[in-house]
Order: sequence, then C-alpha cells, then structure tokens
Amino acid sequence: MHIAGVEISVKADLIITGTGRRNRRIGAAILRMTKDDATTNAAVAKRKEMGIHVATLILPHVQNNLLQHNQHFDPKLCLSIDVQHKEVFVAPSNRNSRRIRDLESACQLISTVWPTITNT
Repeated sequence: MHIAGVEISVKADLIITGTGRRNRRIGAAILRMTKDDATTNAAVAKRKEMGIHVATLILPHVQNNLLQHNQHFDPKLCLSIDVQHKEVFVAPSNRNSRRIRDLESACQLISTVWPTITNT
C-alpha cells in the first residue's frame, strides 16, 4: 500500500466478517505484541495512540485488498489488538479523521525528506 509516496506493508492477522441489515460486512485485525509493561499515564497514552494508528492503517488495506463484491467495508471491524494488555482499538469511522490526516502528513514528510538522506 502507498500513502503519499511511501510504501507501507500491512498484513492482517485476522479477517473479520459480520452480517449487516442488507449485506455482509468485512474488516480485519492486527495482533500487536507490545513489550512495554510501564503503567504510567504517558505509557498508557502512547500504547493507545499506537493502537489506534495501527487500526487506522488497516482501513485502506481492507478497502484495497480484501473487499469483495458482496461485502460492505466496516471501520468498526478494523481493529488493533494489544494482546499483552488485553486492549482492543477500533479504527476511526470517519474517513477524514485526524488520525488518517496524521498518517498522510507523516508519510508526506518521509517522502520529502527520504531522498535527502545520504549514507556516510
């Protein structure tokens, strides 16, 4: 998958399907094996931000690679699961969410700066 000229590898660990009122719904999940045991407010907040960003990355992966003709894409079924901390993070339902814009901005910055980095 490419975002703002940056190639990003996303591989779902689980495909999630459900049934809606009129159609089948699809999403996916990535299992995250975090190593951080810190319980400070800052550590918890950082894990949450990372979890939501990972769930956000699943959105285009499902839309571009997993969605079939008879299925409806459902952001509520796009998850990042922190196995160690037993937490589940759901992707934003708004396609114009701040998190999506943050990912696009970060990739734009990487795309701009990367060619200027030289090996020494």
